[in-house]
Amino acid sequence: MKLTQIYSDKRCVQFLSLKGKVECDKIVIRKVSTMDKQAWRKYMITQLKQLSTHKKVIYEQAIQQRTLNSILWDTASVVGITYAQIFEWNTIPLVHNALENGKIITFPKANPKTREMDFFSINQLDELKPGYAGIYEPDSEIATYTNKSEIDLLIVPGLVFDENGFRIGFGGGFYDRFLEDYRGLTVSLAAEFQIVKKLPRETFDKNIKHIITEKRYLRT
Repeated sequence: MKLTQIYSDKRCVQFLSLKGKVECDKIVIRKVSTMDKQAWRKYMITQLKQLSTHKKVIYEQAIQQRTLNSILWDTASVVGITYAQIFEWNTIPLVHNALENGKIITFPKANPKTREMDFFSINQLDELKPGYAGIYEPDSEIATYTNKSEIDLLIVPGLVFDENGFRIGFGGGFYDRFLEDYRGLTVSLAAEFQIVKKLPRETFDKNIKHIITEKRYLRT
């Protein structure tokens, strides 16, 4: 049987057998609860990459609209955000909105040796260039360094989240280190299928305080 989708709200996992029969039982739930971070990471990347362009756009538009309509976004003056990879939720509309409405928008620049990040504000998207892991990041010779204490709202990327705000990202540990002494508001953007009941966690993991999906605002 092949795992196809997780429904955390029903505390149930839907499986599709070779015969097309949908099965859901406690044994399956126990198996899923034992998945480690790497298994979750691999599974969710596969799910995201398998979304059709049409479905992805529908999710993105709903998530973006809820974000733009939120008090979190409305009251933030300085926003930290990442340039999404092709299978992640597109953040560029949020960047355009921020620049058009006088917000300061900042992007992280990664240091792969220390696994740490610094944020720099930009005035336009062409101040970004491919950086660590091919992800677009600010050109530090053009962009302006922004201290983390100045960032009101940090949009934290992730692959899968639980109802307590704990997340599994790509495994680099960059955001875990950044969040250690970050005191601003945190929010992640996710589809409902990325929200599960509980994830494995470690002592250094920091939870995200808000999650915005295509259907709701979740405060953890």
